[in-house]
Amino acid sequence: MPKRLLLIGSRGFIGGGLVTHFGSCKEYEFEQCDVIGDESIPKMHIVDRMAPDFRSVFRAGAFDVCINCSGSASVSKSFSDPDQDFRLNVDNTQLILEAARREAPRCRIVNISSAAVYGQPVKAKPLREYDETKPISPYGFHKLVAEKLCEEYSTIFSIPTSTVRVFSAFGPGLRKQIFWDLYQRFRDNPEIVTLFGTGEEKRDFIYISDVAAAIEAVIENANSRHEVFNVASGQSVSIRVVAETFAHVRGFRGQIRFSGEVREGDPTSWYADVSRLHSLGFKVKNTLWEGLSRYSAWADGMEEDGSSRVRL
Repeated sequence: MPKRLLLIGSRGFIGGGLVTHFGSCKEYEFEQCDVIGDESIPKMHIVDRMAPDFRSVFRAGAFDVCINCSGSASVSKSFSDPDQDFRLNVDNTQLILEAARREAPRCRIVNISSAAVYGQPVKAKPLREYDETKPISPYGFHKLVAEKLCEEYSTIFSIPTSTVRVFSAFGPGLRKQIFWDLYQRFRDNPEIVTLFGTGEEKRDFIYISDVAAAIEAVIENANSRHEVFNVASGQSVSIRVVAETFAHVRGFRGQIRFSGEVREGDPTSWYADVSRLHSLGFKVKNTLWEGLSRYSAWADGMEEDGSSRVRL
């Protein structure tokens, strides 16, 4: 019998990737929940952004799993509006956990967190789930609080919870961050593109369909007690190399320069130890080049017909 899955935040980037992934899995039947939903979509629950009633959503279906993708995902906005970031990343998580406790205490909650909880690593080394967490942005602090709430509800109320710390996810549907910025700059500035930073900053990029497969591995294999999993490729790549790779994909032959200016909340090095995720049987399938080629094709298609449909 298929597992019943509730996906909260289905209109976001990761949420959209999960809709595509689980929509093709016969082992699951899923319902969506969002603050801005399309009422024409079957089994779409719409909640009030300012006062979301998640209890009624849980009451409506006997869910086996709930994935919480509802939080904000903007480091810069967390500095300008930390109150809103707190409400979306912390308050919503607590409301979802409490709704599960009251209406569906056997439902596994999978909470989407971020590598931002690690802050600025002292050494350039793979980050392990048990390494010290020292956030450097309101966003990072709020994601860490949400993780602790999941641990609380697991430890005290026996709600099965899992946290996935997603590193630098990318792919079709992402209309912000470095690749969307580069896509527009390569298109509009055929000679010179200038980016923030030095270019030597390191990140760990993972394609969206791999993120979805990793989350499925957590759902199927994680323990009932709260556990944290890094979701990443396990590969450290400099922003310079990433930009040059995307330039090659796009056929951009101009210059790529770096301003040296560091943005608030940006660490110099983030990449993950993914051995805990691998222990669940997960392996990355998409290379950076393959992922960027698909992203490039999606962006071109959206420019041509205005469609935002996500094909992974």
